[in-house]
Amino acid sequence: VDNKFPQNLIAQVSESGTATSCMAALNQYSYADGFVDEKTVKFKVNKIQDANELYEDTLQQANYFAGTAWHIKRDGTGNIIEAKVIDFENCRKTKACIIYNPTIGCGFDKSKDVKYSYFKGANPSPEDLTEIASFKNDKGEMVGEILYHHKKKPGQPIYPTPDYYANISDINADAENSKFELE
Repeated sequence: VDNKFPQNLIAQVSESGTATSCMAALNQYSYADGFVDEKTVKFKVNKIQDANELYEDTLQQANYFAGTAWHIKRDGTGNIIEAKVIDFENCRKTKACIIYNPTIGCGFDKSKDVKYSYFKGANPSPEDLTEIASFKNDKGEMVGEILYHHKKKPGQPIYPTPDYYANISDINADAENSKFELE
């Protein structure tokens, strides 16, 4: 296994106009009108996004991969102060932590690996907070946690396989047909 299932899936879907259009329609259908509660809509989840924007980004990943990943930051008391979607395809699970590297799939550079604690929930214990604080980047700054979630299925403990993957040969055929020129 080359550990690039998510990147390969992106490439395959992106080459098929039909699959790309279907994914856009699924995203639009899933998002609908977003949150309707005005307080929730206006709630800032990070420096640039409100709850609706976070929800939309989450749905796009969930529809594409059947999973999503959030980067969570806390204040000194353990309260969540920021949440944002990160590239699910650039996360790798280990038993002890999540490794995030933005260069996976595009000129991989292992030195860009950053280890994160798994998400400890809404009310972490003092021991959990100590563990979260132990994860630092190369500048010595605390990096926070990653909430890595996917619908677990038998034989898929690390990467989810979206239901549409059962038709990947059709997606690949569509991509190849679009390259065919009639003379």
